[in-house]
Amino acid sequence: MKKKKNKGFTLVELIVSIMISAIIFAGILVGIYLGMHSMTISRHRAEAIIIAQREMENIKANGYDSITTYGYTANGVLGETQVTASDVTEGANVIGKEVTVSVRWDDFGRIYTESVSSFIREPDY
Repeated sequence: MKKKKNKGFTLVELIVSIMISAIIFAGILVGIYLGMHSMTISRHRAEAIIIAQREMENIKANGYDSITTYGYTANGVLGETQVTASDVTEGANVIGKEVTVSVRWDDFGRIYTESVSSFIREPDY
């Protein structure tokens, strides 16, 4: 009598292969999640810089005399935009203003901030 050869998998081999596949699949999902998380933060950073630059251009377009040193805060699409300005002096003379526009937002429970600063010289009339 000849013995038949089993051509199938045992239950143990099947369970081990399923476990290995599950571990690999979980690793792939974690990688996808981290990649999407990083991409979202990068996109929001780029948007924040664009918002800050746009606000800085508006400030410059309104002219030096419209810049106040108390600043202001406004809520926007991405988060909070804060504008601060301070006098820059040379000796006793004010020669311009240092203007900073900061955009602050919350992503996944963490606070992020991007800022744009510019020195705006007092015009010579």
